[in-house]
Amino acid sequence: MKGAGAWKEGRGRVVTGWSVVLLTGWLAAGCDGWRGDGRPGGDQGRWTRIEEVGTADRGREGRQGPRGPDGLTTNAWLSVIQTELSPATLWRTRADTVRLFGELGRLGLGGPTFLAYSSPTGIAVLRPGHGIAGGEMRENWLLTGFPGAEGWEDWDSPWAVFLERRPERVDLDEDGVALRFAGEAGHFTAMPLYGYYKPPQQGREFLTDQGFKEKGLLTWEWGTVVARDPLTRLRYWAGATRRFPIGVEETVRVDARRGEVVVRQAYRWLEIGDEWGTRPLHVAPVSPTLGLVLTKGQSFPVEFSKPPFDFEIATPYGPYFGVPGVEGYEIRFQVLRYVDEVEAVRALDPGATDAVREALEGVREAARRWVAGEASGAFPTGDGVEALRAWEWVARGLPYYDEGTRMWVAAQLKRRLEGFGWDGKGLAEAGTAVRTALWQALWAYTRFSGDEAVLGARWLEWRALALRGERGGWAGLGAWRTAGVGDEAAGAIALARLAFLAGDGEVYNVACGRVARELVRMQARVRGAAWYREQQPWHSLEPIGVTACVTELGDGTEGWRLERPRNGAGFDTAWAARRWGHLAEPAVGRFLRERIVGDVGREVRALLEGIGGAAWEGGVVPIPDALVGVEGLVLGARPEVLGAGGREGQPVEELARRVLALRAAAGPPRIQRWIGDAPSFDSEAGYGEAGGEPGTVLVQAVEWGQVGDEGWPSVPGWRWGTPSGHPWSVGTVRVGTEGQAGPPERGVISPNAVQLRWAEAR
Repeated sequence: MKGAGAWKEGRGRVVTGWSVVLLTGWLAAGCDGWRGDGRPGGDQGRWTRIEEVGTADRGREGRQGPRGPDGLTTNAWLSVIQTELSPATLWRTRADTVRLFGELGRLGLGGPTFLAYSSPTGIAVLRPGHGIAGGEMRENWLLTGFPGAEGWEDWDSPWAVFLERRPERVDLDEDGVALRFAGEAGHFTAMPLYGYYKPPQQGREFLTDQGFKEKGLLTWEWGTVVARDPLTRLRYWAGATRRFPIGVEETVRVDARRGEVVVRQAYRWLEIGDEWGTRPLHVAPVSPTLGLVLTKGQSFPVEFSKPPFDFEIATPYGPYFGVPGVEGYEIRFQVLRYVDEVEAVRALDPGATDAVREALEGVREAARRWVAGEASGAFPTGDGVEALRAWEWVARGLPYYDEGTRMWVAAQLKRRLEGFGWDGKGLAEAGTAVRTALWQALWAYTRFSGDEAVLGARWLEWRALALRGERGGWAGLGAWRTAGVGDEAAGAIALARLAFLAGDGEVYNVACGRVARELVRMQARVRGAAWYREQQPWHSLEPIGVTACVTELGDGTEGWRLERPRNGAGFDTAWAARRWGHLAEPAVGRFLRERIVGDVGREVRALLEGIGGAAWEGGVVPIPDALVGVEGLVLGARPEVLGAGGREGQPVEELARRVLALRAAAGPPRIQRWIGDAPSFDSEAGYGEAGGEPGTVLVQAVEWGQVGDEGWPSVPGWRWGTPSGHPWSVGTVRVGTEGQAGPPERGVISPNAVQLRWAEAR
């Protein structure tokens, strides 16, 4: 484990060290300035009325038993609560017997090889074939693992089980862990103690082979003596699982005076006592995607109202951080300037070089071709993403057209934008990529044409589109299956500016919250691979190379995808085009330049070396045409390099290159404040972005009837195959009489991950 203490990175503090978090949890719970009425205490800011929005139940549910009085537990024979807020899964049963980690032999895997518990004389360990009376348990936890088990040749997975009621009997046999109770077993919580990380089996030190430091988890010794680190974790989570997080209400407001987007997370909990009298602890979780930019060595402009703690629990979405001892916390993202500030439009030097004059004529000719709609080398048409991106570049060229071309182009852009998606259904079916591209095209048009009236025609429809939920979740901070780095951030910035022009404070607040999240996601995707390399092995034993990158977000236990080099040393160029194919917003380029330009440059350099591109020359990278935005907005290429044409028959790329060449020719960017103050509109309830299907899985999943086809749930913890070719699992969960075909009724509860609220700072 990391040593006790704290370190400071950027402007946010992150606490590390289990001695610190234990002291925080046991001594400082409820004493952090968070008031009992759920509002921040002290001088953290004044809030106006806060109204709840967007709380419709959209969870995925299986066969449902009758709901309990709290609306979360069920009275089904066996029920489970899954949530992306916790690495644990909460179970409840009316049965008096429970069997865990069962039927692994069908997968070609051996069962647990030890079971540790707290006995009257200290920590004791059972071996298979042995058991104890439940009265010998002095604490509410059990620890098990698979060191030396059949099929577990390379890595192990220690698991903890936390009980509500004291069992009469606990046995470890060849088919898992059996618990027998005097009455109903009630609630029990199961979690992989180190999350998605897989400690090595003896002699299989994978990280050492990859040049990284091992974490020192010698699980093969725990069958004799359990080490201090797992014991510390067990005793902490024994209390933390007594308050199980089941939802979070997110409040977004803008603090214009400090240039911050302020997000408040207020969590809801299910209180679970136990028969040991374990003291409950609050751990308010932090999205693991945000955790990726909080790890040591990162620098992101963010501050917490109370320092988060790195629990060193790996998830497919990033490291699991939490704020101990609180029911909620406040996050201040110092990112509002990327919304409020814009680049000034600058005049070109009259004594321009030949390269600049050629770029200027090329821009004008491209615009004329776009308006004329020539068949040869035509721009994309229709209502798709590619057409919108073409319109954005055409709009960004408006300052450089001659007067006649400018009027002609502006009229055509207005007509197309006002009519976009108007097929009788409006934009009801528009996906995330279309919405993102639409905001960017609209902003570019209004910015460079000066025509704000375009927003009046369809703003009610556009605002409904803006406030519609994304198909994503809390763990990933946004939508799934988005490939372009910076694209969603640019769309959110554009939407916030459009909302300001339209006088819509509600959309402005929501969009600014998205800007903060999307900038986090962007940095996580550029710099996050380093954390994943330290958690190997990941989805397989294949090493994660130094050129691997975090790409797009999957759901379930896939999390953030990692793209590895292909064809030997080189990247797949089609993948590179998707990753960096559209970067047109200078504010996004500015963030990348200020924060992570070195990482972007190294990635591009690796790409060049892999595909046999030209070497670095004079500090400028002649990268493939698909990366023109990176070249112009991040790496600062010279005008003559940017204007050196594009691939034949790719008019959008040619136009983009020449627009960026003219921008560079005008000299260093001059930043000006465009939004003087945050809008003072009231944020009315009625719309929410908690919509869409919420994620319900963080580290482990629950599947029903996958093993033995008898209806009992199994717990597949990884995207991994067993030696026998089956999906990896830590076995089934069975309750009731041995041999029973399946639960007579079951409840699968997927509570909403996020309920969104807005507040307005006065």
